[in-house]
Formats: sequence, structure tokens, C-alpha cells
Amino acid sequence: MENSNQTHQETVEKRTSIAHGPIGNKFDILTEGQEFIEVDHIVAESFISNSQKGMLQMMREKNLNFNANGIYEIKYPLLENLFKKMLQIDAKYLKFSLVEINRKNHNVYLQPNFEQDNLIYFAVSLEDQTERTIDGHNYLILNTDDVLENLRISDETLTIYKTAYKNRYLNELNKYFPNNGKGNTVTISYHFRDLANMLSHVCDKYLIYLCEISDVMAVIKQNNLRLSTVVYSTYYEFREKQLTMVSYSGERYFDMGSLYP
Repeated sequence: MENSNQTHQETVEKRTSIAHGPIGNKFDILTEGQEFIEVDHIVAESFISNSQKGMLQMMREKNLNFNANGIYEIKYPLLENLFKKMLQIDAKYLKFSLVEINRKNHNVYLQPNFEQDNLIYFAVSLEDQTERTIDGHNYLILNTDDVLENLRISDETLTIYKTAYKNRYLNELNKYFPNNGKGNTVTISYHFRDLANMLSHVCDKYLIYLCEISDVMAVIKQNNLRLSTVVYSTYYEFREKQLTMVSYSGERYFDMGSLYP
């Protein structure tokens, strides 16, 4: 009989060895032969619902601060300008890093779950083909009306914010999702072509949900859909309860990021 730990390790190695490139919207390729079913709504809403009862509830109990209901937002013109900057400097990846910021230190509008100024947030970095940040292009683009040039932060500042997330949040999140000893999410990486795909769905703003991966196989079965086992094993198997980020245009949900670790 095949050892389950060995099977898990082989799957993880397969997943992490996949060539870095555009993924597409995982929700769109998760099922087979059901193009007209709103699979993105079914699966994304399970992520969001589960996080309210699971991860976010745990964070409330542990006094770990986040924006109201775990919902953030990015204005469409700002994300579009960021994409133009990526093309200008030949960036291949947009990396979202989980950080802790003080809302009073930046031009952001946030409503923390607790009346504290420090809370969990996503910073973004523009990276080259080797996934290294290009010339300190790091930005705070969530929940702001400011222009891109005013939202840039240094590599040193980003490191401080990432360290604050790891020191204050990550221990409890790792207990919630141990990830076979590797721990919970610290970054989420988007290929620039996937970002272009998302921007083709024009809207005023994208809602960004801090949420967790649900039991995707169970959700698909409950809705009498046919699961793509390849997509499931590549992106969702063994990841139930892992912190993730889902975007919403008002019509479509998107899950295009690669989670690390």
C-alpha cells in the first residue's frame, strides 16, 4: 500500500516544480464540461463562508486584527497603473506579501475588526523572471485613493512589515494550517499575464477577500459538478484551511495566485 505521507510529499514536489508562468483563473478550469455554471461563485463563496466560521473567527478569538469581515479593495485605475508600471520595467510577477501596517502611517482607509491601528494587510512587489523585486518597487495599494507614486515603500520598510506579520500573526495561523510543517501563507504571486486577464474585466474596484481554501472536492460534489482532478491535485489538494486571497469584480471571482509556502 502506498504511504500517505509519501503521496503528500510527491504531490507537493509536483506542485512546486510546475513551470512558473500564467495559471489562469483556477475557478474556471476546476471543472470539466460545465462552462455555463458559475463555478467561480460556488467555490469562492465557500472559501469566504468557511473563513468567517474558521480562520477569521480564530483570529478574532486571538485578537489578531484585520479589516472588517476580512474584505479589502483595490481601485481599478490604480491596479491598471500598476500593471502599466510592470510593463514599463519588464516585471513578470506581482507578489502580494502578508504584512502588518499601522493605518495611521499611510494614506489608507481601513476599518479594523478591533479598534487598533495595527492590522494585517497585503503589500505588493514587482518582480523579475527570477522572482526578485525590481529596484525597490513595493507598494501599498489596498484601500487607498492615492496615486501609485505616493504609495511606494522601500525594501527595508517592507521587511519590517513582513517581520511584524510573522511575529504577530503567523504562529497562530500555522497552528490553524500547519501545512505538513511548512506553515501557512506568507506570499501570493500573480503572473503578469494573469493580472492582464483579470484587468480585462473592467470595474470600479476589486474586492479582495482574506479567506481560506475550503474542501474543494466536497463543494464540487455537493453541486453535482465534474472535478478536474489535475487542477484539484495541483492547486487545492492538501491545502484545505490554508490562507488565500480571492478577488471579485462585482461579476466574477478570481483565484490566480500561487501560494507560498
